[in-house]
Formats: sequence, C-alpha cells, structure tokens
Amino acid sequence: MAEDVCWWGEMGFTSHIFRLLGLRGLMAQIRFGEEVVEREDRFVLSETAQARVAAMYGELGGGVSAAVEQCEAEFFEAILS
Repeated sequence: MAEDVCWWGEMGFTSHIFRLLGLRGLMAQIRFGEEVVEREDRFVLSETAQARVAAMYGELGGGVSAAVEQCEAEFFEAILS
C-alpha cells in the first residue's frame, strides 16, 4: 500500500499519480500548517519546515492509525445519519 500512496525515490510521477487515482476506498485528511517565515537560507528553511511537519504529525496522537480510525468513524457516522 505504501508504494501505491507515497511518491518517493526514483518513481515516475505520472505513472504513480494514475495508480494513486485508481485506488478505491482511499481516504485522506489534508492539513496545512502556518507559513514558514524563518528563511535565512535554504537550509534553515528546510530544517524549519521539516520540524513543523514532524510536530504536526506528532499532534495526531496515536499516529497515523489513530487518524485513520477517526476518519473511518466520521465516515460511517455520516453514512448512517
């Protein structure tokens, strides 16, 4: 599943995006963080951005599996109501 969803390494983007869009039952939660303003140079920018993404990931609590369970619960609640 990870290779179907995640784009990394030497994967070609075009073939990957078509495979991703062909998946059924895939749910995602997208969250945008605050703009990174520490832009002294590209190294500071990349380190700051990585730290912010890591912090947002940590806020998921139980990690990805907890976020998936929450999304599934919300999905089924919406269907049943």
